[in-house]
Amino acid sequence: MKRVTSAQTKSLLVSLRAPVSFWQSSAKHRIQILALLGESHEAAVIPDVVSLLLDTNRNVTQAAADAIRLLSSALEPSDYVWLDQLMRERSPYRWSANDPWVTLKPQGVARLQGLGESSVIAIGMATFHWSGYVRQEAIRQLSVAQNGTELPFLRKRVV
Repeated sequence: MKRVTSAQTKSLLVSLRAPVSFWQSSAKHRIQILALLGESHEAAVIPDVVSLLLDTNRNVTQAAADAIRLLSSALEPSDYVWLDQLMRERSPYRWSANDPWVTLKPQGVARLQGLGESSVIAIGMATFHWSGYVRQEAIRQLSVAQNGTELPFLRKRVV
């Protein structure tokens, strides 16, 4: 798996966070960019997308979950160790203090449910959270999933 981000994908990430014109919906813009990021199959951007799993707009949240599901489909089982490290390198000291991912509390993990087939992957991302309390709650919620997509996340926590 390619662990670097291409120039085109970096450009999409900049566009994802950039303000949009008065005439354009910021939610629609983010949804379009998230779809393109998902199609890139560059899993190294997952940490840049994960905070949008907690966006106030449910359509953006769903688009982020779907993008992460697509991005994680390129991961091999051994890549979950790399992704965990990549996510944890983004400690609260390196993220924006008001980023919803940084301020996620254990009870907030439940917000990641209800995202259709992307729910398990979204909750799985919380197993890589910097807070052990959030990781613990995510593992508890993953333990009831039974479709197989939870296994790489649970396996990573066991090893």
